[in-house]
Amino acid sequence: MEDNIQFRSEAMTTCLTHYPLQSLNTFKIPAFAARYIRLNSLKDIEDFCTTVNVSQTNLYILGGGSNTLFVSNFSGYLLHVQLLGIEVIRETTHKVLVKAAAGVLWHDLVLFCIEKGYGGIENLSLIPGTVGAAPVQNIGAYGVELNQVLDTIEAIELSTGQKVIFTSSECGFGYRTSFFKTKWRHRYLITSVTLVLHEENKFSIEYEAIQSMLDKMEIKHLSFKAISDAIIAIRKQKLPDPDILGNAGSF
Repeated sequence: MEDNIQFRSEAMTTCLTHYPLQSLNTFKIPAFAARYIRLNSLKDIEDFCTTVNVSQTNLYILGGGSNTLFVSNFSGYLLHVQLLGIEVIRETTHKVLVKAAAGVLWHDLVLFCIEKGYGGIENLSLIPGTVGAAPVQNIGAYGVELNQVLDTIEAIELSTGQKVIFTSSECGFGYRTSFFKTKWRHRYLITSVTLVLHEENKFSIEYEAIQSMLDKMEIKHLSFKAISDAIIAIRKQKLPDPDILGNAGSF
């Protein structure tokens, strides 16, 4: 069903009511959102901010749905972030800055960087979810955390529609947490993340599980792709594909 709310931009996705969420969460819970809005562009976000009084509205920002367990229907506005795009914004001898939009799947970003020969996030291969959700809980695995490679985060303050930029040190990162998860929860909507990566042969393989898998796969020459392949194999051993058996995609 379509809501009767009129947004300023004709291009903005319609606000849909009683929207099914089963396909949007990895546990496949058959819940519904009272109002569902797909955000495809920065203009969509701007229009939402100027149309809806967020201070008096129940909001939920949804990424890939892997850390979401709907125990009942959601009564407010569910904002589904679908901003797409990856770009290399600077490349020097010692570092590479890669910017990815919030709706990009995290693993797709990892594969993009590996294909380009950029290292730093290969240990975070196959983590489910989107780029925009990654800073919220400061994703990490096998000796690497997002905050270690994060340059800046671009976000929109939902109460004002203003664009803000945060450096890594401003985000209150801790073990699987950040200000976006605590005191800034639903105050800001992350629109993009910029990472600082490298092209040097530097690898993080201190974990015994990685070394064992590299040996098992008979990998003799380390590379970003080899590390990624090992991490993917480890993850697939630990958890089933969430498309087959619903899970949170941890480990």
